[in-house]
Amino acid sequence: MLAIRDAMLGNVICGISRSMPKEYYKARKAQLRLNPQIGAYGFCFGTIVHTLCHGSEIGLMEQVKAEGVAYKVEAGHKNNPELKTYIESEVQHNNLNDATTIEFVEKTSCRAIQIADLLAFFSRKKANRWFKSKGRIAYFPDVIDLHIQPLIPHFNGLVEEPYTSATNLRTGDEFQIRGLVTNI
Repeated sequence: MLAIRDAMLGNVICGISRSMPKEYYKARKAQLRLNPQIGAYGFCFGTIVHTLCHGSEIGLMEQVKAEGVAYKVEAGHKNNPELKTYIESEVQHNNLNDATTIEFVEKTSCRAIQIADLLAFFSRKKANRWFKSKGRIAYFPDVIDLHIQPLIPHFNGLVEEPYTSATNLRTGDEFQIRGLVTNI
């Protein structure tokens, strides 16, 4: 684990993970009549894209808007086409920089995919425990918390609610929030 962390130092700015149980998303999607073309996998990917573009906690917002992002995603997932469609649509509607791209690569083709897989594994594990306990149980730190997080920030979030509405207190207007995320 320390060798992986050392390889990340100087090469990885941060990690961003989002998790959501598929069954929960399916139930809420049907109940709220969300886009039937997007599954939990695509929805969580969209919240990562949104965090990079609009999230001040990472500190890359201006650079992402100016330069775009080259997303490299592990090949082989059945829902990868929806990610490609999402990125292309967001670029077409000028919500993402024109230089933003998405490419599907084999796990063995680059270290970044292997590191992302490692972060995703531990993030899902932590998120599943948190979701099952409804956030009431505190857990001992895992490998990521102990060896990577102190040197390379990892923003791990659980998408608790895929869609909710709220009221703007200043104007009184209702608006929708897509992807209410709890950092865990």
